[in-house]
Amino acid sequence: MRILLILLISVSSILSVEVGKVEDYRGRVDLLKKDHLKGVLLSKSGISLEVGDILRTKRNGYALVSFIDRSKVELFEFTRLKILGYREVNLQRGIVKFEVESLKDIKGFKVRTPHVLIGVKGTVFWVYVFPGFTRIVVQEGDVEKVYKFSIREKSWEQVGIQPEVFIREEPFSEKPPFEAFLEVRLQ
Repeated sequence: MRILLILLISVSSILSVEVGKVEDYRGRVDLLKKDHLKGVLLSKSGISLEVGDILRTKRNGYALVSFIDRSKVELFEFTRLKILGYREVNLQRGIVKFEVESLKDIKGFKVRTPHVLIGVKGTVFWVYVFPGFTRIVVQEGDVEKVYKFSIREKSWEQVGIQPEVFIREEPFSEKPPFEAFLEVRLQ
């Protein structure tokens, strides 16, 4: 029994499952593969993404990612996105546009940031993550759930859903975020 369990763990760590691929990119974009210490600059489109991979855009960088469920994700400059699983990502910083396909009998798409957990189905929305805040702007459809992590209670609490949600980190300085960070640079 132990040998079978060890064999299954070994095989699953060797086999990697593609959850999406980089359809297009411009500028400097690199990919940090799971279990690697150094990222590799992209040199062609069509690179597959697996669970644990991190896609990073640099200055003037842009990447278009398609998931196997036909959902599309656009990363703009200075963005860091980690693939957590099928239909689940961690946006660590930057600006991303999500176009999520609605699928029957399939759980929604989840986006985690340092400040919130977002659950959606069939929605087009933008997420801005910078030091101290997360901003969610719904372009089309509805965001199903938004949970904010409360530092004081060390738990997740649901936030009211509206076309635009602005979450500030606790504690937050009196000085508001610099507005230039919120502009999306499309070049």
